[in-house]
Amino acid sequence: VDSTSWVTIGRNGKIIIPHYLNGEWLYDKHTKKISVSSQSPDLKKTGQHIENVSPKEKEIILEYIHSKGYKLGSSEFVVVDADTYKLKDNEKWAQKKETVVDGKRRIERVFEPGLANQYTLRDEINIIYYQDLEKSLPKYPWAYKKQSNKFTFR
Repeated sequence: VDSTSWVTIGRNGKIIIPHYLNGEWLYDKHTKKISVSSQSPDLKKTGQHIENVSPKEKEIILEYIHSKGYKLGSSEFVVVDADTYKLKDNEKWAQKKETVVDGKRRIERVFEPGLANQYTLRDEINIIYYQDLEKSLPKYPWAYKKQSNKFTFR
């Protein structure tokens, strides 16, 4: 089976966080997809972006990120002259050339590379999530029982 749905999560600025309970990451419970991209429209939606969740939830998300060896990262956005500006090593265009208005274009200045500003790192941590999910599953064949139209592992 071939699917690209896993990669669209990271490309849309999100990472997958397993359920956290009593100091453990539980892969057989409901997971959360949380936006971490510094360009995400979810920045304006309460509870959808790491920057607008509760302090406790942010602490848990950061704990997961750091436990997997990643950083959130940091950037700033600056508007520059689209025709004359030359990108520096830590900068990238944050706006498509076709969307330039009045000769101005946004750049992203990366101070610390991380999940917030690199989709490849979001892809990596999401792959790690799926690998950890696989490790948490019981060996096949496993017993299951039907509960309210959902199959659960015993």
